[in-house]
Amino acid sequence: MIKLIKQKKTNTREEKEILQEYFVERQKCFLDIYEKEINIIEKRFPLFAVDKTQVPCLLTMNIIDFSKTYMTTGEFNSFKGYVQDVLNGWKPPVKLEVIKGGKK
Repeated sequence: MIKLIKQKKTNTREEKEILQEYFVERQKCFLDIYEKEINIIEKRFPLFAVDKTQVPCLLTMNIIDFSKTYMTTGEFNSFKGYVQDVLNGWKPPVKLEVIKGGKK
């Protein structure tokens, strides 16, 4: 079993690359689960999944509501702006960086 590396400001370049790869893996895992759940809902609950937008809209709404419960107002407003930018076609660069004010 490989010991997971904890992200910190002092990580070596190699550790940062390992963390980046692991983070991307977690994103892909989330998307796989998301897709699987959409398929299950569309097949088992056809009255809730009237069209192809219904289930992703409901799941996205749940993600946003969940996010709102654990973010401050400022963090949530920043997140909301980010989501709006993405919906308008902006694709952020995929890169992990230590952010100011992050957990120490």
